Amino acid sequence: MSKVRFRHAADDEWTAVGDVERKIHYRQEDCLELFEIRAGAGYTTPLHAHPEDEVIVVLSGSIRLGAQVCEPGASVLVPKDTPYRFVAGDEGCHYLNFRPRPAGMLVGDELRRSRDHR
Repeated sequence: MSKVRFRHAADDEWTAVGDVERKIHYRQEDCLELFEIRAGAGYTTPLHAHPEDEVIVVLSGSIRLGAQVCEPGASVLVPKDTPYRFVAGDEGCHYLNFRPRPAGMLVGDELRRSRDHR
């Protein structure tokens, strides 16, 4: 039988990952994936895609995806295998990212190859 799992704010630490800070809440093969990201003003993700659906919930600051600006409380559903990028607003951004399971990221040549084989 499955057990309820709890995570408290003090259970996880922020770690630097490239130009952002990340706090992982859940990331196991048998579990959903949930993590937070904090990024500075103007941070831009590379054009990329994931092999799983994901939901992004903006907690503070803002992100811009194309012409759409998402401010605190806004959420974005990105279907699996959908290429996208976003830019952090003038105040930077802090968001939650949720996926049904841990997922890799396709960028650059990997992303182009996966799109060519559809």
